[in-house]
Amino acid sequence: MTNYLSHGERIDKLSYQQATAVIDALLMDWKDNPALLSGVGTLGLTQWVNLLAQLNKEFNDMYITRAKTSVKPGQVDQKRIEIRRAYDEILYDTFSFSRVASDKTPIYPSLMILMG
Repeated sequence: MTNYLSHGERIDKLSYQQATAVIDALLMDWKDNPALLSGVGTLGLTQWVNLLAQLNKEFNDMYITRAKTSVKPGQVDQKRIEIRRAYDEILYDTFSFSRVASDKTPIYPSLMILMG
């Protein structure tokens, strides 16, 4: 328990990156400290510790991948402009189709939705 408390009392309240780092530090302690390593073996927790290490690494890798691919705050305005441009193009195409279509009945529901 002393080892756990040396890394902080509320790991569950930390950010994902901080919690992952604390778990990595705990795992390192359990591997490098002979007394803790012996305790893990005596309690039969070796398989659980290995699973924790694997899942913590997988989570960290996934979190980093998602953080890299998400839209950055500076890009939000640019994405908003691109979406508005795409919406306007759909709107113009729909209106154009409604003008040249021989049977305008099927397009009316879409026009009503687009016009709000």
